[in-house]
Amino acid sequence: MMTLSALIIGCGRISGGFDSDRKSEVLSGAGWPLSHAGALARCEGVSVSACVDPDDRARALFQEEWGITSGYRALQDVSVPEAGFDIITIAAPTAFHSQMVDQALALRPKAIFLEKPVSQSPAETEAVVHACREAGVLLLVNYSRRWDDKLQELLRDIRDGVHGKLRSVVVVYNKGILNNGSHMLDLLLTLCGDLTPLWAAFSSPAQVTDECDPDVDAVLRSGDGVLCHLVSTQAADFSQFELQILTEHGEFRILDSGFRWSIRSADESPDFPGYRRLAREHHEDGGYPPVMQNAFNELTELTRAGIRVHSSADAAVRTESLCDQIKRLAYENC
Repeated sequence: MMTLSALIIGCGRISGGFDSDRKSEVLSGAGWPLSHAGALARCEGVSVSACVDPDDRARALFQEEWGITSGYRALQDVSVPEAGFDIITIAAPTAFHSQMVDQALALRPKAIFLEKPVSQSPAETEAVVHACREAGVLLLVNYSRRWDDKLQELLRDIRDGVHGKLRSVVVVYNKGILNNGSHMLDLLLTLCGDLTPLWAAFSSPAQVTDECDPDVDAVLRSGDGVLCHLVSTQAADFSQFELQILTEHGEFRILDSGFRWSIRSADESPDFPGYRRLAREHHEDGGYPPVMQNAFNELTELTRAGIRVHSSADAAVRTESLCDQIKRLAYENC
């Protein structure tokens, strides 16, 4: 098997820090990786040969932690190996994504794995995706629930009517409509198809500026008339990312960012004849833990096969455009 060479841009938490204190568990297979470096370390025939970060201390610690030989302060300083880099992963701040992708494409990789959101504007996101397509470079955008196989199966079943008609959806999130809300919108677009924003408002309008990524409450409607409600909370209180799906036959709640599910089915009420109610809930483990590994397994398989798909990237254009529509509507309602 040909060894793939990888370059990691950014040496923060999602690049490797989330797995720093659990590296032995990740490498032994006892736990799933939560970072780029952790997932790449589990991919057979992949070698991370270099990393980039302007913070000298962070970069040095990252190199030591993950056994990376070469480290650089800037992408333009990178000494490209004779065989080049097959994979480049980018986990820099969102404002630098477009610039980083342009510089990464100059290194002629086969694939780029980019943290979401792609950029801070729909036009810029579309330009990034177009540039990768024109260069013939595989681009995967880390809307991570796309690799939650259990959740994706549920969404397919609901679309196919396995659980009866879809009635409504309620989302609870924080940490910004673009940063975290876009994860939810990507899921809603997968479940419901095109969505039209009907109403939106900033949860803390006095703190909103053009540069920030605000939390926005919103109501969206699908082409089939299903209403989707976005409810924001304060990230300073606690992190929250939860999804409630109501169908003709019951309720599904995706809890704890997808680590846990709650399911209640509709049945006849034992107390009130002729009425149906939601029965006692039961909990299941969610399908979130392996998403990073699933994403990198797909990345390496597609890279080796020479397949240059852009489905997650095209979906990112759609998702981030919807974020922008919601934010604009919230400005109109200020």
